[in-house]
Amino acid sequence: MIRLKTLFSCSFFVLLMMSCEDGFEGDKADNGIEHLEFKVDGRQFESASIPSQCNALNFNYFPEPHLDLPPGYMTMWASNCVDSTSLSLTFQRVTSEYTGSSSFESLDFAESFTPVFRAGNSTIYNRLLDGSITIDQFTGVKKNASGRLTGTFEIRLIDSEKTDTLTITEGKFNFFISQKLH
Repeated sequence: MIRLKTLFSCSFFVLLMMSCEDGFEGDKADNGIEHLEFKVDGRQFESASIPSQCNALNFNYFPEPHLDLPPGYMTMWASNCVDSTSLSLTFQRVTSEYTGSSSFESLDFAESFTPVFRAGNSTIYNRLLDGSITIDQFTGVKKNASGRLTGTFEIRLIDSEKTDTLTITEGKFNFFISQKLH
């Protein structure tokens, strides 16, 4: 009888582990790694953290109002903390669950968009010339499952002095939406 209980318990544990693995199959497709990658004027941007001082990657999405932020606030940020370069893409009043392509000049899924690229030489590129974004997956948090935001983008910016342009190409992102605020 004890052997039968042990066999049943082991079988149940194996089945449970197999079903959990199936739940993460989508994560394995993209290695489950969050990223914001892109090229700046044809050169690959290299994110780099400085432990306990500066994170190379940051993503926030608040579907509902949070502190002083409006509902649908979303920001993606990549930084090279060593040379002080960074890109932040901030969206206001994002419509969740959107997929498709949109121009940055007239977004289909958000009320506004603010790009900022800070170069290591202290030049700030914060004026949008043109660009587009494609969202392949945007799922919110469901009961017992995290959501995900994936897609691609390209953008052209001009510096605050209106003297130099910057082209960002081959942009791609993958972020998990891990909590739902009430």
